[in-house]
Amino acid sequence: MLQFNSFFTGSQNRIFTSGTLKYTLGGMVILFIWLLWGDFIFNIFDIALLQQVMPLKLKALGASDTLNAAVNKSLAAFITFFMTPFISFRSDRHRGKTGRRIPFLRWSTPFVGLFMVLMGFSDSFAALLSGTSQVFQIAGLTLTKPVLTLIFISIFLIGFDFTASFVNTLFWYLINDVVPQKVMSRFIAMFKITGFLAVMLFNKYIFPSSLDHFRLIFAVSGAAYVIGFMIMCFTVREGEYPAPPSGEEPGFIPAIKTYWRECFSHRIYLLVFLTSVFFLLSSASANFAILRNTVSLGLSMKDVGNMNFYTGIVNLAVLFPAAWLADRFHPLRTFIWGLIAYFILHLLQCVWIFKDFGEANLLWLYMFTIAQNCITAILVTSEIPMYMRIFPREQYGQFCGANAMLRTLFFIPGSVLAGYCFDLLKNVTGPGDQQYRYYPLWTAVVIMPGLFLAYTLWKEWKTHGGDKIFCPPEVLPAAAPIDD
Repeated sequence: MLQFNSFFTGSQNRIFTSGTLKYTLGGMVILFIWLLWGDFIFNIFDIALLQQVMPLKLKALGASDTLNAAVNKSLAAFITFFMTPFISFRSDRHRGKTGRRIPFLRWSTPFVGLFMVLMGFSDSFAALLSGTSQVFQIAGLTLTKPVLTLIFISIFLIGFDFTASFVNTLFWYLINDVVPQKVMSRFIAMFKITGFLAVMLFNKYIFPSSLDHFRLIFAVSGAAYVIGFMIMCFTVREGEYPAPPSGEEPGFIPAIKTYWRECFSHRIYLLVFLTSVFFLLSSASANFAILRNTVSLGLSMKDVGNMNFYTGIVNLAVLFPAAWLADRFHPLRTFIWGLIAYFILHLLQCVWIFKDFGEANLLWLYMFTIAQNCITAILVTSEIPMYMRIFPREQYGQFCGANAMLRTLFFIPGSVLAGYCFDLLKNVTGPGDQQYRYYPLWTAVVIMPGLFLAYTLWKEWKTHGGDKIFCPPEVLPAAAPIDD
């Protein structure tokens, strides 16, 4: 107990505060457990299923690399572009009996689970329409059964992305509202430890046969998603918030003007947004990492699953120290150092463009993956706390919405461009799916302007007070102190 207690403060009797919320050590543990439910389910679906299984499923259905990126990346980004700013702006100003985030989470979560289940049954819906025929006509169009399955997956993904935009957006806003900021990085690290453990187990025991049991996996995940998030919604309590800003003109157009003026009138916020944009753009080719490891380097699904399991142990070991560094030296500093290491690592992985190590490919991939897990630990425990330290607390959702909008504006064409580049590379590299070996080159090139922007952000942050007296440019009257 003493060791776990030191994770927070080293004093068992200290009271932790976040706004009007007050926690004892026991209260913090209970809060962590219930929020962990939500993060556990989120990691399973977002990382294990969408990033690992779905690209392989789309590839098996005959989707081109461009289509793969568009269906699994750009559709979500397009919906995020329109939904996140609206959700963020309205939830910041909402005052309900159960808070400003939970009411939105409660009604959207069941629909997220429903569309997960429907995605798993896409093959069944295609078979229901086509029967035993592999080629058939619908409304004058000639379709094959794989193409029809791909259409159903795309339709259900649109429904999923629309409803999940509420959950994926507001979950992190809820964390910012109820968790004390002084332990935020370590709190998120504990989430990530559990999430990575879940993904490790998935890779070890489920991933190798995920395409064979696609329907069952998505159905169970959908049910677990609903149960996990609804339990969290009925157990986590939000505090009281200051009254929303008064005197704002009603209507859609005035709301847009207010949103634009508040979010884009200060240089430091623009630098945060642009740094985030290039960090996200650098991952536009990440869907092809699994294809590089399997179809290009020749590793089996079992090899990749085992590798992700065993190297995931590194994540468990380094997440908490990485979070301690973020809390100790400020998330902005650790995020910048993480970006530098991220760039170097992906540049080194370009070695496979020039050389194949044959049977030693797996050993090299183990080493690169361990290094990447260490760097990822630094980035994931720094990025969100960095936003929480820089954006105004009372309008955190609104500023995150603006950040998501800009990220999406660039990511939609960026992800399609990444897929198109791999289709073009295939014409150059010839047979053998060698084009996927270029995926880290995309990351290394795109992250370079992100590094420059992050350095400029750091200098701007220093002009606003830096570590000791940083105060975000306020656009609302100052509220009561948030943390003790």
